[in-house]
Amino acid sequence: MILFDRSYFLQPHQIALGAYSLLRDAMTDTGRVRLGRVAIRTRERLALLRPYGPGISLVTLLWPDEVREPDFEWLTDQTPQPREQEQRMAEQLVLLLSSATFDPTGYRDHSREALQVLIDAKLANHEIAVPEPRTQEAADLEKALRVSLDQARQARSSGA
Repeated sequence: MILFDRSYFLQPHQIALGAYSLLRDAMTDTGRVRLGRVAIRTRERLALLRPYGPGISLVTLLWPDEVREPDFEWLTDQTPQPREQEQRMAEQLVLLLSSATFDPTGYRDHSREALQVLIDAKLANHEIAVPEPRTQEAADLEKALRVSLDQARQARSSGA
């Protein structure tokens, strides 16, 4: 959701453990979350309480006036419509790349890792080669979809 800002884990004082557990269980059993306001530092925030595992998380939300209304003027009736074959291939790709669950541990921050390699090289006084910028030609959408589908099928069959 576009209003989500930051997440925090709430830990009650020992004396409030019963009320904390009761609230967490009630939200879990009813499938509901709680909305309210919280003061963090010197600012009042809109907040969402929700059960998270054995605890409760608080997610701060942006106020509605903090969310910019998107401007999609560039998306007009003249936007090229995909051919039926392209649409079917795109749907297959989405289904192949989808999963019933999300496990964030399966993902890595490649940019941070590459930056760390550069930092380590710089600290070790190694020469850092700067690659030439690549030029990109307009892609044939159907060909690009076919390549992506093949790669997704290979990844799925190899268990990656």
